[in-house]
Formats: sequence, C-alpha cells, structure tokens
Amino acid sequence: MAYLLILLAALLLPYGGWVAARQFGWGFSSMITPALAGCAGLALIFLLAGIAHFVVARPMAEMIPLAIPFRVPLVYFTGVCEFAAVAGLLLPSLRQAAGWAVIVFLIAVFPANISGALRHLPLGGHDAPHYLWFRVPVQLLLIGWTYYFAVRNPIV
Repeated sequence: MAYLLILLAALLLPYGGWVAARQFGWGFSSMITPALAGCAGLALIFLLAGIAHFVVARPMAEMIPLAIPFRVPLVYFTGVCEFAAVAGLLLPSLRQAAGWAVIVFLIAVFPANISGALRHLPLGGHDAPHYLWFRVPVQLLLIGWTYYFAVRNPIV
C-alpha cells in the first residue's frame, strides 16, 4: 500500500507545487503551464512504474492472465512503453498523442490487475487482493488525470 501512496504523492506534488507557487507569487510558476505540472506528476509515476517493470518483472508477470503467452517479455515491453510515456508527456508537441496512448495503455493493463486480484496474488509483499483491488480506482484516477492534463488541453 505504501507504493501506491508514493505514486499518488508523485502524481500530486508537481501540480500542488505549481498551485502553491502561483498562490505565493513565486516567479518560476509563470514558466510552467498547468498541463506541464499535471503531466510531470504522470511522468513521475510512469518513470517509477517503468523502473519497477524491470526490477520486479517476474512477480508482475504473474498478474497477467494465464492465457497470455510471453508474460515476462510483455512486462519488459510495458516498462519500455512507460518510459516512452514519460518523454511524450513532457514534450508539448507529443503530449496529446502521448496522453491518448497512456489512456489506451491504462485500459490495456487493467485486466492484469483484475486477474491478479481474483487469483489472490501477492505483489511486492502486499497482501492481495486488497492491494490490487485498490489499484482499480487509482487507474481510473490516472485515466481522468491524463485526459484532463494531456488530452483535453495539452498546452495550457
């Protein structure tokens, strides 16, 4: 559960910092758009998750439904996708396309969370299925956040 709290903090801190900077009139806030601040949080999450996909690939592969072959290479591939999302979310010219890709990605990996929870898999020392079930609303939050900051108005 601590990992999810770290991810939520990573999501919220850049935007919260930007809001605080604007409130207190700190000069650097004018150089950062709300979209960049919101996408910076997403980028942090995908950076951490991408690293995790290489560090704990085998336990993550267990989450993937058993009918899908090549589960460990698939975990590595999704880690690479997450690193690509980091770059796309931070570059204004790619932000909207990256946002749509992130939304599709989050929907595509959603069944792995459900599969892991239904099979009561422990992940990273967490007691499943509670941890994996908690990830469901977090993924919905990430989809909404991505749409709001990267897709709806990616520059402003």
